[in-house]
Amino acid sequence: MITSGRYKDIGSPFRPMRPDEKKLLDELIQNVYAQFRGTVLSERNLRPDVIEMATDGRVFTGAQAKEWGLIDDIGTFDDAVQLAQTLAKLEGEPNLVYPEKEKKFMKLIFGEAANRWMDYTTQKQVLLSPLLYLMPI
Repeated sequence: MITSGRYKDIGSPFRPMRPDEKKLLDELIQNVYAQFRGTVLSERNLRPDVIEMATDGRVFTGAQAKEWGLIDDIGTFDDAVQLAQTLAKLEGEPNLVYPEKEKKFMKLIFGEAANRWMDYTTQKQVLLSPLLYLMPI
């Protein structure tokens, strides 16, 4: 495989992982784990056994997380928006901005050419292939 750097294809399913790649990924995972554990330790006043349990990778329910002090409350997205609005002392209807959803099917079919997909209702053109062939609608 041709790449522009030693680790550009790390984790490739087309070849076995090299020992240096395993070491690099292990260090990355351990670093993320240490950051997470450090955040839990600094932000929550928890017993050591709860911290150990909360950071060992197990799955638990929202009710358990609240009981153990890992979260403040359980609610919906709208509840979170309302709480943020209250804490920020904002009046009126909040202006929520959502990121545009990625067109995964189009990306799967057309690859990076999907990024150039034009909205046919406004542009009257649709990208039909990765070869950038445009066909009027």
